[in-house]
Amino acid sequence: VVKIGNAMGVAGHSTLSVGRQTVEATWDAQGGRAEVEVDMSGAKLWDEFSPNLSEVTVKLGGAERTVRFGMRKFAARGTQFTMNGRPVFLRGTLECSVWPLTGYPPTDVPAWRRIFRIEKSYGLNFIRFHSWCPPEAAFAAADLEGIMIQAEGPMANVPAGSDPKRDEFIEAEFKRMVDNYGNHPSFCLMTLGNEYGGKSELLTRWVDLLIHRDPRHLYSSASSAPTTTNRQWTETGHGRGIKRTVTERDLGDIVAGDGRPIIGHEIGQWMYFPDFNEIGKWTGVMALKNFEMIHDDMKQKHLLDLAPKFVEASGKFATLLYKEEIEVLMRTPGYGGFSLLDLHDYPTQGTALVGPLDAFWDSKGFITPEVYRRFCNSTVPLLRMPKRTYTSAEPFEATVQIAHYGAADLPDAQPVWAITDDQGREVAAGKLPPLTVPTGRLTELGTIKASLLNVKTPGK
Repeated sequence: VVKIGNAMGVAGHSTLSVGRQTVEATWDAQGGRAEVEVDMSGAKLWDEFSPNLSEVTVKLGGAERTVRFGMRKFAARGTQFTMNGRPVFLRGTLECSVWPLTGYPPTDVPAWRRIFRIEKSYGLNFIRFHSWCPPEAAFAAADLEGIMIQAEGPMANVPAGSDPKRDEFIEAEFKRMVDNYGNHPSFCLMTLGNEYGGKSELLTRWVDLLIHRDPRHLYSSASSAPTTTNRQWTETGHGRGIKRTVTERDLGDIVAGDGRPIIGHEIGQWMYFPDFNEIGKWTGVMALKNFEMIHDDMKQKHLLDLAPKFVEASGKFATLLYKEEIEVLMRTPGYGGFSLLDLHDYPTQGTALVGPLDAFWDSKGFITPEVYRRFCNSTVPLLRMPKRTYTSAEPFEATVQIAHYGAADLPDAQPVWAITDDQGREVAAGKLPPLTVPTGRLTELGTIKASLLNVKTPGK
């Protein structure tokens, strides 16, 4: 679809070419519109593993414009999302407009590509922009890196329908978002905003408006708030948190209660103690006054020498808790995905030090991307065991699964297992039956049974 502007205000006509196709186009004093069918059968499809992009050049007289886009179909099938027909599991984090040095987001593609490459290094394929829409550069960078985006209207924690002027602006902004950024293949999901309610008929009308205005994306009402019946997926915080110290729990009951895909809302929120060494990095428009207050408080209480130990203890614990919570979702059959709060800190919400990375997307040193990808990735082995503490006289028995959402099936896979003690000595080992692991689902690999009589106790 080609829209023709007319700054001169004079009607006219000319040959319009789109790719190799040409049509005669006309316009009046206000402008014009034309539709052209272009054969794209040779184009490669876009997804997280192969972010292929295509270009079409439009020419009208001496004017020319080249548009870059991706060929993809993001859809919902039952309780799962699909990309080009293949089930996908969204593994994401939030971006809450955290820009310590400038106070505003970057508008250049390289800055966003850095963020998305860091995300992918930690096994993520998705990002949710919490109650805001990023600039063009973010979508362009996500197109290149294979990151799927959830954009949101600029509204949080307020009732829709209570302020007509605000509602009018919000509705206009919804339209601008899909009209301006709709061609980007990375633009997959959109909600009306974050955690707000209001008049159900207004929220329902807005969701319908978006579905009909641009059906290339999937829409829901407010993130983790009263939802509309016409939503195409659900974002919920139900079930988040660590309930038991076993690895058998999943959220199958929550999936069974909703026939649409579910995205876990703001998963985690596990706290890291402030590292005072970070204060020196804040050299722009913002200062870490809260860190300074905590530092002064600890100094007054003669605890400052213990600060490094608090950082280490909280960091190790929070990182383990994130692993636990991600694995609960990965071993839930039919689950749609999650957005963490957060992979990096969220200092614009008080002292929300909720990430293994700081506000600059730099690692705090508690876990490497390689280790993080062992439990947060397109392919993750999972172990269901009933408890964590055994006597040496008890047999160990656990069920092994694999969550696989890779680009293709894994043919002739040979699962192997080993139990080692904390000195690295092997207690037991074995193989499970070989199989082809299908993509897009959770697959049972078999059961491990082993004696623990050879374990030197007490030990790990």
